[in-house]
Amino acid sequence: RAGTEVGPCLGRVGTMEDSSALAAKIGEAIQVLQAPQTTPEVRRAANEFVLQLREHPSAVAASVQLAASAAAAPPAVRFFAFRLVAAAAAEGRLRPEEPRTAEVRSLLVDMLLQSTLSASGNLQDVPGFVCEKYTQALAAVAVYCSEWPAGWPQLQQQLFEVGQRSRTHATLVLSFFKNVSEVLQSDAASRLSVQRRKALSAHLRDSCQELFKFLALVVASLFPGSPELDRAAVLLVTELSASVPVRAFLTADLDAFLRGKLSDVAVRAEVVQAFTEWLAKDVAKDLKEAPERMMQLITTICQLTGHCQASGSLGADDYEVHRSMAVLVRDFVECNKPSLEKRPELQALVYTAAVNFLRYPSICVQFEAASVVPQVLKAALPEPRKGTAKVEAAAPPAWLRIKEELMPLLFLSAFKRVPPTFDFFALPTGYVQAMEITSELDAEEDLPGVQSSIKGRLRETMAAMAHSPAAVLASLQFLHETLPRVFAAPQQDAAAFLGFDASLVMLECVVPNVKAASGPQAVEACGTLLGAVLRAPLPGAEHEGRRLEFLGRAGPALDVLAELGAAQGRAEVAEIA
Repeated sequence: RAGTEVGPCLGRVGTMEDSSALAAKIGEAIQVLQAPQTTPEVRRAANEFVLQLREHPSAVAASVQLAASAAAAPPAVRFFAFRLVAAAAAEGRLRPEEPRTAEVRSLLVDMLLQSTLSASGNLQDVPGFVCEKYTQALAAVAVYCSEWPAGWPQLQQQLFEVGQRSRTHATLVLSFFKNVSEVLQSDAASRLSVQRRKALSAHLRDSCQELFKFLALVVASLFPGSPELDRAAVLLVTELSASVPVRAFLTADLDAFLRGKLSDVAVRAEVVQAFTEWLAKDVAKDLKEAPERMMQLITTICQLTGHCQASGSLGADDYEVHRSMAVLVRDFVECNKPSLEKRPELQALVYTAAVNFLRYPSICVQFEAASVVPQVLKAALPEPRKGTAKVEAAAPPAWLRIKEELMPLLFLSAFKRVPPTFDFFALPTGYVQAMEITSELDAEEDLPGVQSSIKGRLRETMAAMAHSPAAVLASLQFLHETLPRVFAAPQQDAAAFLGFDASLVMLECVVPNVKAASGPQAVEACGTLLGAVLRAPLPGAEHEGRRLEFLGRAGPALDVLAELGAAQGRAEVAEIA
């Protein structure tokens, strides 16, 4: 019937004035588009019919009528009808001053207040995708087609009351507020006046504690253990971060709520995204006004990075969460460099998180960590200001264990591929196997490009150490102990060349930062390293080319060595230079 009767009739949409008839045709068109047996010709006709609805004067009324037909209309048809209502509101085809707009608002709200969204009156019978599109339509009408909250003051209280009836009611209420916030961040919101946008954002911000109180009531007391409700709460918290400061969430103890949901696999990724939205922005004001709670939150996040561990059984979902956590830390640091410079305790926390991710067997995760480390070192080992009297450079803080911890991990990240025979220091059990898994999961990434970018971050890290003679010396001491083992390996072996190449990457990052100001110990240690590299017997052209490439980048350090040898009359130093 759909293929023979609907197709020829659809073209007459422009002549239909009766909204009931139009609603019936919309329903038929949607079913035609969804039916697998529909012919291409009829499918094209149905699609053209749907496209014409945007300009039809009765389309909004017909869409609302269709959306309200809980008993007659299939779920897919109602979904599309709510979509049409939301689009009409966003595009200005449903105007606040029109009488029918008040009817639409009333009808939409009654679907929730009177439970008419469901034919049976039980909202649990309504599919989730229809419920979500319903709340999007209600949010669009509230934002674009009313003066809520001032011009519709009873709405919010009505929603909080009806949200206590069932877990589905509560889910719909939370989804409504989430979608209001989402609408305000959308491109379509530019159609609103600046005053209107500010008024809505201010209302969300000013009334957030009332909303959070409702959230806690339904999630923790009335309907605990509901996956749909928990997910709606997490998504709401995520979206509201665009309008609400982090300290407001902490006042309502929503950080504890999110932490509790991290063990729930169904919403774990959304929880990490919520934390990211909280912290991937400048939180200096939050740190100033709520320092204790903010540091508790950041401490929690950094401690969680220690639980991001990969094994030979690592799955795609777990890996995505771990990688998202690494991005969270990177974004936080990128957005909060001034706060990082002022707060040593923050430096220590972020450094611990970065070290945890440098240990993680994934090139992409290690890249995020390698992006954090130079920012932490710049804050912990600041460059003396120009024009100030010369002062002794500060020693690295106790938590910054360069030789024992940081340099080995950076050396590990410099490997193009970790060989199974890696024996420079102990790796976690299953590290190589887990690295193979993450490489497969990241198959769509430009892994050679990521590896090249890691080298750039390593250079930034060593440059950040250059202002601290003690830090430079510690990095040279690590290489001094590591290079003999590299050169002692049989260099004809492919795995050995990986170690040789990684060690030269580290040398290329460290040696150019050795200057006279690094102190005589660092300069002599640098000379010893260069001597070892120059004297090492190499098996072939590939190794020799790599050595020459390094020496070509060691010019500044060679100049410093030459000056030291000439000044002190030390032949062995001058010989190396």
